Amino acid sequence: MQKRTVLTLASACIVLCLVACVIVLAPVIGDTMAHDRKLRRYQAALNEAQHPDDTSLIRAEKRVGLYAGNGNHCDYFVGELRRYAGSRQEIEAFYAGVSIEEYGLVELLFVEDGRFPEQARQTLPPKLDELAEWSASAAELQADVYLVYVLVPGFDAGYDIRCH
Repeated sequence: MQKRTVLTLASACIVLCLVACVIVLAPVIGDTMAHDRKLRRYQAALNEAQHPDDTSLIRAEKRVGLYAGNGNHCDYFVGELRRYAGSRQEIEAFYAGVSIEEYGLVELLFVEDGRFPEQARQTLPPKLDELAEWSASAAELQADVYLVYVLVPGFDAGYDIRCH
């Protein structure tokens, strides 16, 4: 009889611990999933945007985290590294005033001497300001390359640990 009581108490403790874990983790998981859904919508919007005919996608990236300022908020980054033919002025003219739905105007960075300009360190998420992080081959980077992106700051972080 005592053995059965001990097993019942142990089972109850395990169930209580599991319930406590779910109660603690549910907000974290829920907020993380909500931010991931929003990030996928941003990426889909950039994918659907028109790009110049003489360009081709090298690689797309998306990230969520705390990239601008400090505090308790989430910033969203979606970008495409693209190869182009023609002139830089044609690319700039094509994207002038282009916005991604309600998410904002697209930004451009042109690769110069095999790397992003210095301003990239202030505007891109950590690691993505280095061209090597985009995992493009050296042959792809021999061509004229630019980054078209949207950085959307300031959404409530909730319990998403990536944004604290």
